[in-house]
Amino acid sequence: MGVALPPDLQALFRTVEKPGRYTGGEFGAVRKEAASLRVALSYPDLYEIGMSNAAVRILYHELNALDGVACERVFAPAPDFEAALRAARLPLCSLETFRPLDRFDVVAFSFGYELTLTNLLTILDCGGVTVDASSRGPSDPIVMVGGPAATNPAPLGPFADIVFIGEAEGWIGRTFAELASMKRRGAGRADLLERLRSDASAWYPGRDTTVRRAYWRGFASSAVVAPGPVPSMRVVQDHGTVEIMRGCPNACRFCHATVLYRPARLKQLPCIEKEVRALVDRAGYRQVTLSSLSSGDFRGIQDLVRGLNAAYSSRKVSFSLPSLRVDSLSLGLLGELSEVRKSGLTFAVEAARPEWQREVRKDVALEKVIGILREARSKGWKQAKFYFMVGLPPAAGEDEAGPIVDFLREVRAATGMGLNVNVAPFIPKPHTPWQRAEQIGETPALAQIMAIRDGLAGSGLKIGYHAPILSLLEGIVSRGDERSGLLVQEAWRRGARLDAWEEHVDLELWRRVIAEADWDVLGQTCRRREPTERLPWDGIALGLSVSQVSDVEPDPGSPPSEPRHQQSRGTAERQVTISPEPTPWQRIVFTFSKTGPAAFISHLDLMVVFERAIARSGYLARFTEGFNPKPRLEFANPLSLGLSSEEEAAAIDLHDYDEAQAFVGRMNASLPEGLVLLAAQPALPQGTARRRSLMSAYWGSDFQVVGPDGSSSKIRLPATGPSIRKTLEAAGTWETSSARRIRSWANGPGRQPVSYFEAFCAPGDPSASEVPSGEVPAGDASAAAAGSSDLT
Repeated sequence: MGVALPPDLQALFRTVEKPGRYTGGEFGAVRKEAASLRVALSYPDLYEIGMSNAAVRILYHELNALDGVACERVFAPAPDFEAALRAARLPLCSLETFRPLDRFDVVAFSFGYELTLTNLLTILDCGGVTVDASSRGPSDPIVMVGGPAATNPAPLGPFADIVFIGEAEGWIGRTFAELASMKRRGAGRADLLERLRSDASAWYPGRDTTVRRAYWRGFASSAVVAPGPVPSMRVVQDHGTVEIMRGCPNACRFCHATVLYRPARLKQLPCIEKEVRALVDRAGYRQVTLSSLSSGDFRGIQDLVRGLNAAYSSRKVSFSLPSLRVDSLSLGLLGELSEVRKSGLTFAVEAARPEWQREVRKDVALEKVIGILREARSKGWKQAKFYFMVGLPPAAGEDEAGPIVDFLREVRAATGMGLNVNVAPFIPKPHTPWQRAEQIGETPALAQIMAIRDGLAGSGLKIGYHAPILSLLEGIVSRGDERSGLLVQEAWRRGARLDAWEEHVDLELWRRVIAEADWDVLGQTCRRREPTERLPWDGIALGLSVSQVSDVEPDPGSPPSEPRHQQSRGTAERQVTISPEPTPWQRIVFTFSKTGPAAFISHLDLMVVFERAIARSGYLARFTEGFNPKPRLEFANPLSLGLSSEEEAAAIDLHDYDEAQAFVGRMNASLPEGLVLLAAQPALPQGTARRRSLMSAYWGSDFQVVGPDGSSSKIRLPATGPSIRKTLEAAGTWETSSARRIRSWANGPGRQPVSYFEAFCAPGDPSASEVPSGEVPAGDASAAAAGSSDLT
């Protein structure tokens, strides 16, 4: 059952960009009314980043699977929404029940990127939670932080009550079930916090014993099959993701994730297939990423992709591998990846010279790169992306730009491929073999990057780079102590927001804060650490010592050091179901209502929502041809964002339509909150005549308008006139009136308005597709918009 949008928030949603970030109501979202322990879960960034985070999806469902525990989501407000909330004196709320953050027992953050720390402070402050941990009282939530960027917890100390180190699966279920039980028995904040701080993997300021990383032994045999929440707006990673391997069998000396997630664990094939099936059948995704730090190192990866293609290619489902090492990418695998649609080819080369690569422990032979790209071009790829670093320890004091330029020019000349190149300064991350290395400063890093750009000028390559000042900000947090956290807090107080976003970060503000600090921020951040020097993260042990974190028995032969692949043999040896060839298709016209949170879904996003709902409902859509096949789906007349409707018209081509009642029922079980199918009917065949689109047949609409004085009026607006938004804006009441569409009309015989079912599904004049002219049965639209009359 849905939760009505609070009127005060709904008014704000109409004034901000992308209001779908804040409305909730997605398919698969979980709402639990009765719970003794309430948890707000966040990745501290905008919705489109946070909903792309795998940890949020996993923890959300693990927590909501527990009796007595309710987990809801919250993400960072964009500057316009933050300003609107503060001006209206409204708190930041959760997406599920619009509960303010200060009414939760725990606010938990998955902290994956250092530049999101100011966002974390914004979320706390806008949600009514005291930012300074030392000032929190019995009524405040416990603020908990975990994730890859938390393995140096010292900068988080001023804000976090507890920092969890390691993998939360297994641990979180048992621990939070215990917290819920304690809460039912009357435990308060202090009791819950004491229990959390007693854990071997929990850090907090003042802890004087070693904190040991939580290591989850159940990864290989686990499957994440929860269908959502599936975003109703486009997010950065707008596809399904299956983590096929955790950790990495390689040992790149700069890689923090390799250390954090070692040893490498490969998910068993039945579990991968189960997750893929859930993402396609239950979530509706047609693009699935087989994710890991180095997917090409997954044993049997080519057989896996081949088997998945055999099972899903007829449904236009494609698979991609986001992280490939050149030395593990085969030409056969390349062919499998091009089966349905061609995903991007990305090569993280890092260092251009072979001797530097050997020290990095990442061999990327130029000859193999050229061979792979030649094969890729023969299979239809036209572009590839390359990543390089500057400031790596093996190249200290040497020219890094020249070798990178030479490498890329040779690749370009030999393959003719379009190349997109990204260059970033190296950051010595905690716990890595190079954690004590010097970090390259802004000036030398920028000089190397500009030399690369100038050296490739006129080559047709696109060069992008991570601004060196941003790398320094990352280093301040990842390599710093408590002073770094307080520096971030000062920048936040002065207005620093969304520092990972180029359009939002205020670099001059940061320069001022750094310059005015009472310690040498850049000098301390960039300097080399001495071998005997104590590091801020020395109290954190990421080794394989077993923390009491797993409720799963160790896998047989689980590796204490060298990774052993815990999986069965390749998918090619497994039985797969190959879908039959599509049958003839029918065009199905249907109507639906669009209310509540769905009113804030844009037209382009609405098309994706319905594409996925069709897939979830089990129907087989007819697809377009070409590079990126899409279901043949159309809408009559898109509404302005924020307007609701009692009747929208759309059509979809289906190969396996059965009957109206089944179609409506299956679709309604597959749609997010606020979208409800009303009726459906097959369109009459048009023979050899040119297909008439629903949009070209649009005659106009009836609207119900509630004016600023509360009066209600009905108006009819033909397609030849202004839109409802233009009508209300002309009356000066767009922001103070509310309007909803109550009927969509198609162009019928004699240029008269008829229902879309009558126009497309009953005998009539199919050529009557022009918009009617002359008089229309409507009253004074501007008067109705002002709320001064009742016109029909």
